[in-house]
Amino acid sequence: MRFAARSLPGLTAQTSAMEAVGLFVGILFLILIGAAAVFQVRKRYFQDDSSSEALSIEDYRRLMEEGSLAPQEFERIRRQMEGIEKPKTDDRIQSPSPPSD
Repeated sequence: MRFAARSLPGLTAQTSAMEAVGLFVGILFLILIGAAAVFQVRKRYFQDDSSSEALSIEDYRRLMEEGSLAPQEFERIRRQMEGIEKPKTDDRIQSPSPPSD
């Protein structure tokens, strides 16, 4: 018993093979586009926020000259950046105490 490949009238085996290759290339293209999209989403999602450059003393000086930063605040930042003054912690902010029963 012979099994004959079903084909539409007027299509040859060569045309069917070309359609199969075209379908394969199309599916491969869609897979690659999907993989690239997933890669970009993951890259943005897991991006390290610390990679941005920190402001330099000149950036703060420019902000002070523009009036966006008070001179006292500039001096405090300059002392912290030079290691003269340690950053202050606000003692007024306390973690909430557990509720008492």
